[in-house]
Amino acid sequence: MSDDNVMYDSPLEFMNDAASSEECVAQSAIPVGDAYVCACVCDEWQVTAASLEEGLTLAKRHAGVQDPSPA
Repeated sequence: MSDDNVMYDSPLEFMNDAASSEECVAQSAIPVGDAYVCACVCDEWQVTAASLEEGLTLAKRHAGVQDPSPA
């Protein structure tokens, strides 16, 4: 994945780019009952998390993004 920042003109443009990529460029955390189903556009990762915060942490780990250090 490139380190370049990309700006999109519309959400549709972003979704089309994400859907055609095999890289981990977009993850989701969708509430289902009392949990969140988390997945990536790479189609190689899907988990169930107990909370949104847990799901986002797992998604960042999957994508190789490190959380910034607390201030």
